[in-house]
Amino acid sequence: GLALFPRKLIFPTLRKNVESFWPGSIVKFLGGVAIPDNMTELKQFFAEMEYLLLKGRIVHFFPEGELKPYYTGLRTFKKGAFHLASQARVPIVPISITFKQPKGIAKLYRRKPTMVVHVGQPVLPTSADSQTDLHTRKEIIRMQMNDVISKSFK
Repeated sequence: GLALFPRKLIFPTLRKNVESFWPGSIVKFLGGVAIPDNMTELKQFFAEMEYLLLKGRIVHFFPEGELKPYYTGLRTFKKGAFHLASQARVPIVPISITFKQPKGIAKLYRRKPTMVVHVGQPVLPTSADSQTDLHTRKEIIRMQMNDVISKSFK
């Protein structure tokens, strides 16, 4: 939620993440919105996300569908975020997360790896056909994110 500060973004999250009192308040403040539990609500949810994109709001999705803490690879992308961007004809900004082990004196007090957020260049629509655009941009972004992740291991 802070990667694009000062712009506030919207990000889908599990319902339990926004319904709990204390953490839920923070998640909602940072832009979290609950993902519906059933297909009827899900269709409305995607329509609302598309509307927000058309209005110029930033909607953040993990293309794999979920965040796995400290996972260092790239999993299979789901098409939801790409479908929305193709329908709304908006750019997609790839954001990759890598981790680096603490070095020097930080090793004495920090056990977990440090998260590094890499914000890529926007990928504009490539085709007037939404299905072609979806698949093309999905592949372009997969390659860009793989490049960032593979460079972080060198």
